[in-house]
Amino acid sequence: MNQVNAIVNPLVIERLKKELAIKVRFTVSGKSDCMKLSELISESGAGYLSVTTIYRIYFQPDKHNPYKSTLNILCRFLGYADISDFLNRLNLEQFYVPSDTSNSGYLMDKHLIFHCLWNNSFKPLNDFFDALSSESHDYKTSVTLALFDNLQMIPNPNTFINYFANQKFVREYLMEQGYDPKFRIKYFDLNYSSYLKGVNKYQSISSFQDYIFGNCVIFRYYLVTKNYKKAQTIGKSLYAEFELIESQINEIYIFPFIRFMAYKLWYLKLMNTSQKSQEDYAYYLLQLCQKLKPKVSLYEQNILFHTIAETFIYSSISEVFHSKLKIIFEKQFAQIPAHIFHKKLECSLNYFEPNGIIYHRP
Repeated sequence: MNQVNAIVNPLVIERLKKELAIKVRFTVSGKSDCMKLSELISESGAGYLSVTTIYRIYFQPDKHNPYKSTLNILCRFLGYADISDFLNRLNLEQFYVPSDTSNSGYLMDKHLIFHCLWNNSFKPLNDFFDALSSESHDYKTSVTLALFDNLQMIPNPNTFINYFANQKFVREYLMEQGYDPKFRIKYFDLNYSSYLKGVNKYQSISSFQDYIFGNCVIFRYYLVTKNYKKAQTIGKSLYAEFELIESQINEIYIFPFIRFMAYKLWYLKLMNTSQKSQEDYAYYLLQLCQKLKPKVSLYEQNILFHTIAETFIYSSISEVFHSKLKIIFEKQFAQIPAHIFHKKLECSLNYFEPNGIIYHRP
């Protein structure tokens, strides 16, 4: 038989789906997404998979086991030689696939990390994190996901965050690359206040970038959760209480940079500035997108679009600006189902989501 259900268990299929989401930068959530994925696979030269085949993998996994040829095409699309090459890669990463598929993944729910967190036993964790410096990015990501999952199960994750606020792995992987726009770890604002503790924005470009990043994500948290009084306080610290040096803002990475530039629109709204002031700034953001878009990578273009789009959605700005933004990024919309371009701006956000944790934990 050409089926490989004896070799590939459901957890491996889930890992394939996650890598596909990262590759195409959207999660398949309906038939139109299946159509787009089929089109992208064909265009890549990896082979042909029908919309029906892809739909069965995503939405009828209990009724249809994938053929080996199907898995080979998916793996070639992801850059592997075939399904065997993919499985070998997972084994090299110490991918744990238990026979009992009730477990959530290759890092068990309540393993050693959970017990260290639950009992505030941070010394062994500190030694473990320090030893990760020579490990691969994929392995560090797997540890980040284990932390992310287990921190949601303990009563006060801020105790852990506060202890490790200056630890390199925790800062870079959990707090920055693992930033969760859905705020699923409790005490989100306290966690990022711990991240900011001791950061001197004038010390270096790196510390300035940390200051911008940390404050922007706290600002967004308060605005999205409608705690407008606290949002105003953070907004003032970003936009009114220190003098921005242009050379500094131009040297930081595009994600904190565009967050800082975009969220000023929210600050203008919170401070009850005139509608004209807000619209003038919205025009400025559109011009900034036009200026930066040709100079950055496709992934960075997604960052630009998603950040400005979300800012427009959570502001009182006219939908005229929503349409203008989509026109600037019209070519990028060619990479997602065609009908999304004509829907409301919020319908496109999932397809341009730049926060990596969402691909692993939607």
